[in-house]
Amino acid sequence: MLFVASGSSLGLTADEVGHCDAVLSATSQLVGVVLFEEGSSRLDGPMQKIGSAIGDILSSRDWGSTAKIYVVGHTDRVGSDQFNLDLGRKRAEALQTILATKVNAPFEIVSCGETRLVIQTPDGRPHAHNRRVEVRVAD
Repeated sequence: MLFVASGSSLGLTADEVGHCDAVLSATSQLVGVVLFEEGSSRLDGPMQKIGSAIGDILSSRDWGSTAKIYVVGHTDRVGSDQFNLDLGRKRAEALQTILATKVNAPFEIVSCGETRLVIQTPDGRPHAHNRRVEVRVAD
């Protein structure tokens, strides 16, 4: 597992800043998305079922020996940059734990924190669609 962060306001290296974008742009397929409660990395009932279904999708296909599975954590803009990077990682790890019961393949954990919002909001404003983990596969 690899924890990689992205975002120019976070004092990161150029490589770290570009990695989140590289993962998101290089991936060939978005397999699924799981949403989280505000400030939480816990997968509750329905989201556990969605995570399990994503695992079923991953295990039902032969992705090839060169495929990479990325589990990418995101947050909304509530909390500090570092808090959100950590929370994004914890969310990705929570989903990866479910996926690993279904798929025997390496996963790369990536946290984008609050740097890749689906819905643009002011700092401090929560939005459910930004609190997510995406599972992506690159060939």
